[in-house]
This record gives sequence, C-alpha cells and structure tokens, in this order.
Amino acid sequence: MSVEKAAATYENSSVTNPNNEDISLETQNRLQKNIATRTRYIGLFRNIQKYSTIPITSYFCLHATNIIVLPLVASNNQVERFMEWTHTFLPINTAKWILFFAFTHIESGTLLKLFKIWNEADSRNLKGKNDYSVIKTFLLKFVKGRSPVSLSGSVFVFSVFFHLALIKFLPQYLGGLHTGIPFITWLLHNDSLFVRFGLGALPLIILIWGAIYHIVNGSAEFLGLKYNARNTFKSFANLLSIVGTITVFKFLLTKPIFQELEIPGFEKLISYFY
Repeated sequence: MSVEKAAATYENSSVTNPNNEDISLETQNRLQKNIATRTRYIGLFRNIQKYSTIPITSYFCLHATNIIVLPLVASNNQVERFMEWTHTFLPINTAKWILFFAFTHIESGTLLKLFKIWNEADSRNLKGKNDYSVIKTFLLKFVKGRSPVSLSGSVFVFSVFFHLALIKFLPQYLGGLHTGIPFITWLLHNDSLFVRFGLGALPLIILIWGAIYHIVNGSAEFLGLKYNARNTFKSFANLLSIVGTITVFKFLLTKPIFQELEIPGFEKLISYFY
C-alpha cells in the first residue's frame, strides 16, 4: 500500500464518533489530523525497514557461502584465500556499513510499531475510549506480541554485534591483528572450555540459526509469499542452519596447524572477554 493510500484509508475510515458529546469537534479534528500525519510516516518507516535489508541480505549470502557452505568441501586454507579474494570486491569499512543498515532496520521497525500503536490509541480516543496507554501497549507488544521473525531478529542483532566485536573491532583496536579462519580455528581448539564453547562454538551456532531464520523468513515476508511458499522458505532456512552447525562441528573436529596461528595476539584479544 502506498503512503498516499494509507493516509486516505485513515482519513476516510469511520473512526470518529460524531454523536459523542465527550469529545469536542476541535479535539476530533486534531486527532484525525494526527492519525493521518502518522500514517504517512508509517508508510515511510515501512519502506525504510523493508529496503534496508537488501545490503544486509546481499552480504549475508556472500558470507554464508564463505563460512557455512565452502568449509564443508574445502580446506581451511582454501576458505581463507577465497574470503580474502571476495573481500577485494567489498567496500571499505564493510562491517560499519552493515551496522549502519542494521541500526536503520531496527530503528525504523521500532518507530513503525510505535506509530501504529499511537494511531490505535487516538482511534479509540475518537470513539470515547480513553483506556489505551501508548507506552504500556508498546512495551507489552514488544515483550509478548512479537512474531518469531521479530524475535529471531533480536537474536541476530546481538549475535552480530558480539561477532563483529570479536572478529573485527577488537583486532583493529589491538593494531590490526589478523583473525579470519585461523582465529576461528584457534578458538574452537582452545584448551579453555570457556574460549572453545563460550566464545567459539556456541555464539557461532546462535548467530547461524538467528541470522538464517530471520533473513530467509524475512525475505519471504518481503516478497509477499503465500503460505506454501513460506513453508518452503522455512524448510530451506532449517536445512541451511543444520549445514552451518555441521560446519562449526567440522572446525571443532579438524586438527589445526598451531604453528601457523598468532597465538600470543589471540590470547590478548580474548582476554577482553574474561
């Protein structure tokens, strides 16, 4: 629905109660105007939320090929070389751009939900029902009324922030320490169970399942697919997540060549998480 159509729907809808003596005509006009204005913003926020996913999804497809699929059929050295080759095609500060679009997606979705609830409150006020708290309803819907796609999005975002801090931003802070596949392999074979599972395997598996579920099923919503097609997307998401989990266990079971790893630098890096 276009922004103009959405606004017209609210303006022409029978949300008013002209026979209600408790609401003045001036108040009714003000509430109607507020509803129509917010509806235009709702259309804007919906489009921003929708199209901000394109860069994230595009990068995810490339990264999933590098990290989830390729390691099943290639050695770690080959995967590392392929990752370095693909990164030559990416813009500078890719991680920061990903975070920018992630924040844009989250903020527009939050404002979209808030403005819709606000419009519901004003619609009830027009009918003389002053029992609708915008903040209370927003918080209740945020905690209880969220869809699986929305919940998986929260898991995805927190996992991405942790992953980028561990793989990108802390290494840069430490003077450009090289991480990549050698670092992941080192994490998954560390003598410390906390490092091996708490910083290595478990966050990776959570990131894989959260990212795949949110992006694949969110893409089904983006494309407006019907029930049967959405079930196909869900099955694909589950299959890809299983493949990703198998890849993590492959790294756990593959014996690393420790002399090729920058162990002192890695020790300094993970010390920030103790």
